[in-house]
Amino acid sequence: MTRSRPQTRMLFATALGVVMATIWASATILIAWQSQWSGPFRDMWEIIPLLESTFDGSWTLHDFWVPYGGSHRLTLPQLVFVTDLHWLQGSNFLTLTVSLGCQFLILGLVAYRCRQAYPDAAHILWLALSIAMVTLFSATQLYNLNYSISSQWFMATASSALALFIASTPPTAACSQQRIWLVIPIGILATISNSAGILLWPVLVWTLWIGRYPLRTMVTIALAGAIMIALYLYGMEAGLPSRQADSTLTQWLVGMGLYSLVFVTGYLASPLSRHWPAIASLLALGILIALLIDAWRQRPSQQQDKSLRVMLAGMAAHAALIAFTAGLGRTIYPGMQTTERYQTGALFFWLAAALAALALAQRRGGGWRLLLPLPILLALLAFDYHQSASKHLALADTVQEAHIGIALGITDMPVAINTLSYPAGRQGHNYVEWHQQFFKQHHLGPWASPLLDWHSKTAPTHTGSYTCELNVHPGEAINNKGAAAVVITGRCQDHVPDAVFLLSAEGIIIGMAQRSLPTWPHLLQRPLQWRGYASEATSNLVAIPADFP
Repeated sequence: MTRSRPQTRMLFATALGVVMATIWASATILIAWQSQWSGPFRDMWEIIPLLESTFDGSWTLHDFWVPYGGSHRLTLPQLVFVTDLHWLQGSNFLTLTVSLGCQFLILGLVAYRCRQAYPDAAHILWLALSIAMVTLFSATQLYNLNYSISSQWFMATASSALALFIASTPPTAACSQQRIWLVIPIGILATISNSAGILLWPVLVWTLWIGRYPLRTMVTIALAGAIMIALYLYGMEAGLPSRQADSTLTQWLVGMGLYSLVFVTGYLASPLSRHWPAIASLLALGILIALLIDAWRQRPSQQQDKSLRVMLAGMAAHAALIAFTAGLGRTIYPGMQTTERYQTGALFFWLAAALAALALAQRRGGGWRLLLPLPILLALLAFDYHQSASKHLALADTVQEAHIGIALGITDMPVAINTLSYPAGRQGHNYVEWHQQFFKQHHLGPWASPLLDWHSKTAPTHTGSYTCELNVHPGEAINNKGAAAVVITGRCQDHVPDAVFLLSAEGIIIGMAQRSLPTWPHLLQRPLQWRGYASEATSNLVAIPADFP
C-alpha cells in the first residue's frame, strides 16, 4: 500500500524523534556507567553504622525502620545498600542498576498505557516513548543515578507509577477488581522507600474515586494508607517549621503559604525555573491545575484515553505533594527547589505534562500537532543537559580522586570534604576518619581495588604491554606528613593504563592515580591525564602504569 505524503512526513518525523531521544537517553546511561564511583558519598557516610552492624551481627530489623534525616524511612533502599555491600563490595553497581531499572519500569508502563489508549496509532506510541526517554534519562538525573542514597527517589516514583497505572484502570476492565488490591503492597513498598511513599496514598484514593471504583474498595485502600501513614509518622522527630515569636498565626500561615507556592512551583518547573523562575513556575502551576481539572472531568467519561489521562494527573499530583513536603523540610535552606537532587521528582512531573500535551494534540485532530511536544521538550531541556553532564563528570572525577586518597590513608578534611555532605561531615564530624577502617578491613568500595595491596611495597618489575612517558606534577602538601594531590600527564603507545603507581626515589609505591574521565560531549575520548594522591609530596616522584595485565 502506498503511503500519502502527510503519512510519509509523519513517519519520518516520528522516526527522527525516536532516534534523537534514543541518542539522548543512551548518552545519559553511558555517562552514568562511566562516572560511577565506588564507595560512600555524602549522606551515605551517615548510614555506614547500620551497614557495619550487618557485618558484626549486631543489627535488628528495627534498625532498618529508624528514620534517617528526621523524615525518611529508607527500609527498602537500605536493604539494597546492604546487598551491594555484601555481594558487590560496595561498588554501587546494584544501586545504579536498581535506579535505571525503575526508570525502565516507568517507560514500560507509559508504553503499555499509551498502546491501550491509542491501539490504532502506532506513531503516538513511539512519540510517547521518545518523550519518556527524554525525561526519564535527562542528564539532570545523573547526580541521583550515581548518588547511591538517591536510589530512594527512583524507587518511590516507580512505585507511584505502577500503583497509579493499576488504580487508573477502569473497574469495568477484565480482572481490574482483582488487580486493584495490588496497589496496597505496592503502596507499602513506596512507603518504605522514603517519605514520598506516604503521599501516594491520598492520590491513590482520589484516582479510584475518579475511576468510579466501589466505595468498599476506596475505604479499604484508604484504611490501609492511613495505617501505613500512622506507622510511618510514629516516633518521627521532624515536625512543621516553627513560628517566630514576633509573628502572628495569620502572618505565619500567609508566609508559609507563599513560601510553599514558590517552592512547589519552582520545584515542578525545574530545571526551567533555574533560568526563568517566574515564567516557568507559572507554567508549571497552570499545567498542574489543567491536569487536575481534566482528570476531574473524566469521572463521568468513558473515553478511550481516560485511563491514560487519569494516570498522568495522578503522577503530577504526587509530584506536587512531594515538592510540598520537600519545601517544608527545607525552610532553613530556601532556594533549593531547583537542585539536582530533586530532578527525579520534577522530571516525573514533566513526563506527565508532556504526555498530557500529546494526548491533547490527538484529541484536537492529531496530525502535525502530535509532533510539537517532543521537540519543545528537547529544546527546553537541552541547555541543562550539557551543563549537568559537564558538572557531573567533573564531580565524579573529584569523588574518585578523593576516594583514592582516602583509600591510601589520607583522611584529612581537605580530602574527605569531597565525599562528605556540607558542612564538613555534618557538625564538623569527619565520618571518613571514623569509618574508613571498616571499609579497609573488609575490602569495600575503593578499598576493594587489588592495586591498593601494592601500597608501601616495592614496585613491580614489569608493566605489561604499556609503553608510556609520564610526567608527575605534585600539588601542595595536605597535612604535616606531606601527603599531596598529584596530577600525571604524558603519552602512551597503543595501550593506555587506567591507573598509575607513584614511586619514591627508593622505588617504593607511595601513591596511585586514576585516569581522568572524559569531558562532555567527548564521551569516547578520555584525556591522557591521571589524578590521585601520594603519601609524600616530593619532587622526585616517578609514575609507572599500574593496571598491567
